Amino acid sequence: MWERAGGPAGPPATVFIESGYVRRPLPGKAGGGASGGAPFSSRDMMLKGTAVAAIVTAPSLTAFGASWALFGDFVIASVVGIAVHLAGMAFAGRIYRRLFERGGAA
Repeated sequence: MWERAGGPAGPPATVFIESGYVRRPLPGKAGGGASGGAPFSSRDMMLKGTAVAAIVTAPSLTAFGASWALFGDFVIASVVGIAVHLAGMAFAGRIYRRLFERGGAA
């Protein structure tokens, strides 16, 4: 992402500040046309992130509601809902890869 454009040698922060590096666009279709750009748009990122959040959150809310109805205790229902949500968050990366990455098998 950063290429050395020539300049003074030294600590990375100093070299960067003294214009030792220049930013180059990421490869892809969005944000740069034919010359390159990000491989995805911010709209795609927001839509995919929202979809994964809904997929992870729905089971935790269901578990919370079911355990509250079953036990009648808010604290137990909260613990069950948090446990299910943490388990879903642990699998969020796999869920994302399975749904949205092309050719990637989790």
